[in-house]
Amino acid sequence: MAKKSQDPYILLTQYERLYINKYGTKPRINKYRDKWGMESMIDDLGIEQARITLDLYFKTVSHDNHSLKVLYNNYDKLVANAAIKERDAAHRRAIMEETRKRVENEQ
Repeated sequence: MAKKSQDPYILLTQYERLYINKYGTKPRINKYRDKWGMESMIDDLGIEQARITLDLYFKTVSHDNHSLKVLYNNYDKLVANAAIKERDAAHRRAIMEETRKRVENEQ
């Protein structure tokens, strides 16, 4: 496991990789300045959840080419919406299973 001081740079590298895959160009990153935003995200979410959140961020539609500024201001909303979506999917699976059982019992 990486040292805590290296974690923000690991996330910035992951961001850069995801950005290049999405847009085909390297993003302009001030690693010294953006390290603080990533540290804040790690403090709030933990390193593993922060990595998942970065992946999720690039799966969303963005009007500003997935900027770091928007990520830093909205990662908490992104995590909350992902949790709501997962709960909804689990609820829908339960309803579908219940419906399947009812249909089998009627036949």
